[in-house]
Amino acid sequence: MKIVKAYALGSCVVGALEVLDSSVALLHRGFVDTFNWVVSGIEFLWVFISIAAIVVFLRHKAPLLSPISFLVYNVLGWITGAVLFSTGAITTSSVSLPDWVLWMALGFGIYYVIVNLLLSKRFNEVS
Repeated sequence: MKIVKAYALGSCVVGALEVLDSSVALLHRGFVDTFNWVVSGIEFLWVFISIAAIVVFLRHKAPLLSPISFLVYNVLGWITGAVLFSTGAITTSSVSLPDWVLWMALGFGIYYVIVNLLLSKRFNEVS
């Protein structure tokens, strides 16, 4: 199942970017820069790829853990961002994320890389 392996390898890259993204933001004390915005854009695009992956994976009876994990993580991130924005914790003039948000993102990135390495290995053995 080449499509599953390709998705898993792409997800490893996205997960590694998430680790870098949150690490950079932690180093900058929560302030986001151009790199963080670029990674956010890539992650936004990956949401649509993950939705497509769910459809394809359902047809081929492939495990859904990776694409569903990514979608849940993103939806929770959007909700968190909306709450932080509505409470004034972040503003449009200066986006500075709380450390706990960045640590959660770092943890998810590590989790996502591991899950997708295992998925890739599993479908490497099957192919």
